[in-house]
Amino acid sequence: MLYCRNNPTFVIDFSTLFYQIDQETQEKLPRGVVLATYSFKQIKKLMSSLNLGKTGYGMLFSNKGKFIYHPQENIVKEKQSILAFARRKVQKENNEI
Repeated sequence: MLYCRNNPTFVIDFSTLFYQIDQETQEKLPRGVVLATYSFKQIKKLMSSLNLGKTGYGMLFSNKGKFIYHPQENIVKEKQSILAFARRKVQKENNEI
């Protein structure tokens, strides 16, 4: 996730390699990269359009388990992982008992 000083908008980049299979060796050969950039506002709009019931909400994670989108923006800004988030939630619930 990036934050631009000139334009105070959080943006999220998604990228992935694409491959071609070599006909002789059946080896996957990298052929290019697909890149898409979304503003946090666009992601929020997309996620809020999901119909997940009265209390459900959408979340996005990186391949390393870091939040890319969560309705509570501070979770994303703090670069929390789903594991750390879950541990804090369980710890908080245990302290309330």
